[in-house]
This record gives sequence, structure tokens and C-alpha cells, in this order.
Amino acid sequence: MATEWLDKRYRRTVKDSTFLATNDMFFKLHILPHIGDHKIKKINKRTLEPVIDKWSKALSRHRFKLVVGYVKKVFDYAAQEEIVANNPILKVHIPTKKNSKPKTPSQFYDKNELQHFLTSCKGHGANGTFWHTFFHFLAYTGLRKGEALALTWDDINFNDGYVDVNKTTATRMGEDGKRELVVHDMTKNGEHRIVTIDKLTTSLLRTHKLSQPAKTTLIFPALKNNVKHMHGQSAGKAMKSIIVSKGLKVITAHELRHTHCSLLFEAGISMKEVQQRLGHKDIAVTMNVYAHVTKDRSNEVAELFSQHVNQNVK
Repeated sequence: MATEWLDKRYRRTVKDSTFLATNDMFFKLHILPHIGDHKIKKINKRTLEPVIDKWSKALSRHRFKLVVGYVKKVFDYAAQEEIVANNPILKVHIPTKKNSKPKTPSQFYDKNELQHFLTSCKGHGANGTFWHTFFHFLAYTGLRKGEALALTWDDINFNDGYVDVNKTTATRMGEDGKRELVVHDMTKNGEHRIVTIDKLTTSLLRTHKLSQPAKTTLIFPALKNNVKHMHGQSAGKAMKSIIVSKGLKVITAHELRHTHCSLLFEAGISMKEVQQRLGHKDIAVTMNVYAHVTKDRSNEVAELFSQHVNQNVK
């Protein structure tokens, strides 16, 4: 039933990479080893309670919540298909689990740290110029790594200065049972968006295009084969190598997107404009980044208010 729910219900609602991660990290690792060999009709409150209690002690609060949620969905599906009469997990006491430690906040560069990192990219071996252009593009557009790696030159409008973000790379399970990289004709939130690009970024892209073989269609292809898409892990490894070699603050390629977001706020761009540019389906995501970005300024608020109110007072 778990496999059937994954294939017939869950797979249709998420990207292949998310499906694989859920199957590997939750079903194969936690759910199926504990109750996978039970006949679903014979699973009851007494079967589930000790398993759920064990999960509550072993897993983080977030992961525990997800595991229990997936088990509930499988039983809901079985009830809809009239395999079981009701969902036994509804009778189970679910322990309330507190966070053992606070979530590590996302990191990002300020403008000086960003420029230092981008300058460091240029000297990173034979592909330094490529990585400089790629990471500059991520930092100056806020695109997700998979969105940038899926782009073709047809997606860039040099005259009007914008990029049409209309696809993304993802991982799926191939027919041979091995994972393969694919391109989805949609972004993470299922919508296309237009992202404007500045003159400096446009100039770097023009130079980058001239450095490629004439018939290259991908903007940032695999370095060993310019007709194949680069895997996101390759970009991540290159970024880590640059950061470590120069002793820079450690952030990930995805956190260049947070860097872009923080610098937009610093430049005075509105919340709604940032949401649209970054392609956040829910503005709450944008607000969460904003809250983190402005946290360090909280101690300045009272003094800034006082200075503003008393600026003309003698």
C-alpha cells in the first residue's frame, strides 16, 4: 500500500527529485523497516504506538512530524480504496516533541563578502572564468541553481535585459534503476517568471557566450561535455573548493539566492517585488528571509528612531 500510494498519489504532486528523497529518506529508512512487512489490515493502535514512540525519540521534531504524516496518508489512501475500514493512526497517542536545538539559520554574504568571493572565483584553475560567471549570475539574479543550469541561450533577451525562467533540472529514477538528470518544463512553484538582468551581468554573459563553441545551446553546460546539463553537485563542489581555498565564510550555492534576497532588501526593494523576482509562491517564504536578514539590525531600531525624531531639535 505504501508503494501504491507513492506511485499513484504522491509522485503526481511533486518533482521527481522530491519523490526520490521522500522514498529514500522516510519510507526506505524509517517506515518500511518497522511496519513494511505487516499486512495493512492487521496494523492497529497497538502495532503503531511503540513504533511511533521510538520515532519520537530518535528523530528530529521536523522529521518525526513528516514520518507520522506519511504513514497517515498511506492509511487514508487504503481507507479510500476500501482496503481498511478506518485509519488506526487516528487512535494513536502522538507524543509532542520539542525542538532539541534551534534550526541553524541560513547564511548569506554581505556585499563586500560577495565581491571577495566572486573575485576569488576568477583564479580558480582553468575554469575560473566559467565559475565566476556562473556564481555571479546566481548572486545577481537570485535564480535557483537548478533553474540556472537548465537555461539555454534562447532564454536570454540581451536587448531588453531579462531572462525567461521557464524550466529547472531535477533528478529522477531511470528505467535502469539508476538516477538520472532531467529537465522539467516548469520551475519549483510551477510558474514561469521574467527576471531582469543588469548591464554588468549582461556583459559577462555576452563574453561567456563568445567563449563557447558556436552551436552550444546551454548557458552553463557540463564542463566536460558542452551538450549535457551540469549536475548541481558539481557546482556545489566547485563553490566549496573556492571558499575553502580562500578561507572565506562558508555558504552554499543556494545561499547565494539568500544573499541576493538580503541585498535587495538592503537596496530598498519592496517585499512584493522581491517575492516576484525570486519566484516565491507564498510571500511567507520571503518574509522569513526578511526576518533573518533584519535580525541583526534590531538593536539599532531605537537609536535610529530617536535620531530621526530629534534631528531638528536643538
